[in-house]
Amino acid sequence: MNRKTITIALIISIAVVVLAAAFASSHPDGLEWVARRLGFLGRAEETGPVSAPMSDYAISAIKSPFWSSLAAGSIGVSTVFLIAYLVGRLLKRR
Repeated sequence: MNRKTITIALIISIAVVVLAAAFASSHPDGLEWVARRLGFLGRAEETGPVSAPMSDYAISAIKSPFWSSLAAGSIGVSTVFLIAYLVGRLLKRR
């Protein structure tokens, strides 16, 4: 892939995050709902070995739910994109 294709793919990915953040629900997702309904949600949150850096798709320092979800999504997409790009470069060298 050339640099232009990679840039366009990243821009499209972030645009999808922006649109998804606009429609994101504050209600729990399916797994959380089942865990709450079966009564083990609290235990799962208390005993986790590592806390997630952006749990619930949010950044705690940003108070607005929309901007918090948008920032978390953009950081997540950019991180995954960067890792995939670097792995691709390493595999290409071999």
